Amino acid sequence: MKINNELFIKSNSIPYDEFINFALYDKNFGYYSNSTEKLGKNGDFYTSVHVHTVFAKKIGEYFSYLIRTNNLNPIIVEVGSGDGSFAKTILENNPNLKYISIEKSNYHYQVQLEKLSNFSNFEIYKCFEEFKNKYKKFSGIIFSNELFDALPVKVVKRIGDTIYEVYVKDENGKIVEELKPVTNIVNDYINTYKLEILDGYRTEIRLNDLDVLQEFAESLHRGYIVTIDYGYRNTDLLHPSRKNGSLRGFYKHNLVEDVLSNVGKMDITSHVNWDVLIDAGYKNNLDVVSFCRQNEFLLSIGLLDELVSHSAMDPFSEESKLNRAIKSFILDTGISQAFDVLIQKK
Repeated sequence: MKINNELFIKSNSIPYDEFINFALYDKNFGYYSNSTEKLGKNGDFYTSVHVHTVFAKKIGEYFSYLIRTNNLNPIIVEVGSGDGSFAKTILENNPNLKYISIEKSNYHYQVQLEKLSNFSNFEIYKCFEEFKNKYKKFSGIIFSNELFDALPVKVVKRIGDTIYEVYVKDENGKIVEELKPVTNIVNDYINTYKLEILDGYRTEIRLNDLDVLQEFAESLHRGYIVTIDYGYRNTDLLHPSRKNGSLRGFYKHNLVEDVLSNVGKMDITSHVNWDVLIDAGYKNNLDVVSFCRQNEFLLSIGLLDELVSHSAMDPFSEESKLNRAIKSFILDTGISQAFDVLIQKK
């Protein structure tokens, strides 16, 4: 009840984005504010970064190529940088790059300070606004890996000819849903980005994605925005598998359908709408350089060049681990099949 009292202190019912923001980022109860391990084997979920350092190594080489061939400032800004594992590999292999980390989570912020403070070319900020105030407009690269999927979203549901927004409220100590009329801003989003929502279907309204992308674009004088995440296209919304939307939780590597449970104890995530992010990019003077599956992207930047020949029989040798990781990155059945890579240029 203590959580519920804090959550509904201003209103008897709140939209989903307010609930998610509280569950993930509240300084007292939020998932990303507590000190439990979140990433890797002992956490709640894996990212590609934690499969093998070769992932960050090859992307770092690609970043260096973009900087060199486009005469950009050697600055990488990673937003939502987690425990700093990606940054560490980049810094170890690219001493001439300045690496700027933006990490909202107090827990991960402290982890990064301990892990990366010895690098003179590393800076960390709590929010993008802090970075913008220092650097104004810059030429370089803005990178994120599973950032947008963690942004709070609104939820809508269509019943007959009417689209409602889904709110949550406290009902005798239990958090439950209720439907309310959609606001103009939600209705404008649906119309602007041409979302077709079938009768009985739910979907997410990703207003925060638009704000974040606009902030990136405004801060970038010239350069690239590289986004890795899992998502869908508008046509996928019509598939029966999307009837209940994509909002879900992850706890100890298990998918949790009921995101209203275990408030503050699990990650909450939803799929990015790539059509919205691409269209919003054009509105912010961002052209699409490429959009493809993660395994296609990794192959295009030379991941197979990292394969090593070896005669070691030990499956736990470094050579075996490397080759096994590369295989998991490039196979359609591996980790990359869940992720796409969007590269936008200004």
